[in-house]
Amino acid sequence: MELKEVKITNASGIYSSSFHSLESWIKSGVDGIVLKTSTYRPREGYVSPNVAIDGEKVVQAMGLPNPGFKKMGKIAEIIKEKNPDVFVIASLTSGDKTELTEMVKYLEKYTDALEYNISCPHAKGLGSAIGYDFELLEDMCETIFDNTDKPFGLKMPYYPTDELLRKCVESSEKADFYTNINSVGKAMMMGKDFGVSNKLGGLSGPAIKPLAIGQVYRTRKLTNKQIFGCGGIRDRKDVAEFLKAGADSIQLGSGILYYQSRSNFVKEARIGFNYKLKNYFENIGKWE
Repeated sequence: MELKEVKITNASGIYSSSFHSLESWIKSGVDGIVLKTSTYRPREGYVSPNVAIDGEKVVQAMGLPNPGFKKMGKIAEIIKEKNPDVFVIASLTSGDKTELTEMVKYLEKYTDALEYNISCPHAKGLGSAIGYDFELLEDMCETIFDNTDKPFGLKMPYYPTDELLRKCVESSEKADFYTNINSVGKAMMMGKDFGVSNKLGGLSGPAIKPLAIGQVYRTRKLTNKQIFGCGGIRDRKDVAEFLKAGADSIQLGSGILYYQSRSNFVKEARIGFNYKLKNYFENIGKWE
């Protein structure tokens, strides 16, 4: 299977760090899987609670917990041995050229593509710290390109201005695909206590879908490369909206919270590729 044939995957970050979680996604009928974002060294992440949910709003602050890139590579190796037809994408992040070179060379041996996470909103020195430093981003993309023949892409943060988005695309001209978007930070859920232990986290779930669809549309104006729509997908209508905005494929994440099984979620999402949209919103001419 080639990258362009991959229409549905899970999103890195939710039920993607263990062999059993990834196997469950495979059994649900996805075309490919995305591994949990790995770092050069293992990370414990933040203490519980890590996720707070209020209706369509989800705030999470995991702190990028992962066993390190070598352990994630071994998980990918086992998955490919058992499921040779499944497209496997390794997610990774580092702002250090030497670290990134070693990670790419190792992970590419067991996977079909690489997704460079430049968008985690609450891990110091990683994720969005790279996504907004466009000189560093260009250097890191060059490093990935120079060390693998596999396709690679970026998991983007939300860019509130067209100028920032344009700089990201220009800085990553050698990338093969873009994933729009990761959770949007820094968000807070507040009751008697803080919703998550880190106090601030990334906003995800249906609440960010309009921002995600908007960035897909804006990114499509800048490039013809493959785009994975991600952020707030919960049903067939959501999928159809992303596709109409310019996405080629989709990634499924926190929408799983609204389903009893991943299989039902994937089946519902696949219907969206042939779903005819209607105007479900109310138009108002102007505020009086």
